[in-house]
Amino acid sequence: RGSRPGERAPFRWLRALPTPGHIGHHMAYLNESDGTLMAGDALGILLAEDAPVHPPTPPPTLDLTAWLRTLREVEAVGPERAGVSHFGLHRDPVSRAAELSRALTELAERVEGALAQGAAAADGQAFQAETVRRLAPFRDAGEVERYFGVFSAANDYRGAVRYIQKHPDWRVEA
Repeated sequence: RGSRPGERAPFRWLRALPTPGHIGHHMAYLNESDGTLMAGDALGILLAEDAPVHPPTPPPTLDLTAWLRTLREVEAVGPERAGVSHFGLHRDPVSRAAELSRALTELAERVEGALAQGAAAADGQAFQAETVRRLAPFRDAGEVERYFGVFSAANDYRGAVRYIQKHPDWRVEA
């Protein structure tokens, strides 16, 4: 027997959560029976359990304001663990959501400063090098270089530049 639109059947234990930010149509799924949030990119890139989070902010899909709200909602849901698109399951997604919120805000403020000084292009390249250097201790250094060669942190920086230029009032009220 089929379900009607809007019904929770047949997976009554699975809750879909809109998580816009990285991309407007992003969704996460909470397994309410065990507290696992299949978060996709909503919690950023986590190369290892103890690695700092990297904010994947490529153009043109970034919506920083929506993402900061999404992270508050993830914190409010309070999942016990999270599966992320890159590098598996992680504990303490509530802390990771708070960490990503700080990282997104720091990146946006960095971009604002670079734009004001006319130095965004050079700072984007510096951000790439800093990201690889910061995350290399948490995985094989060559693997980190290859990963950020494909999923460029400089491109993430350009996504933040594009967003800040289009939305100079991006800040979310507390």
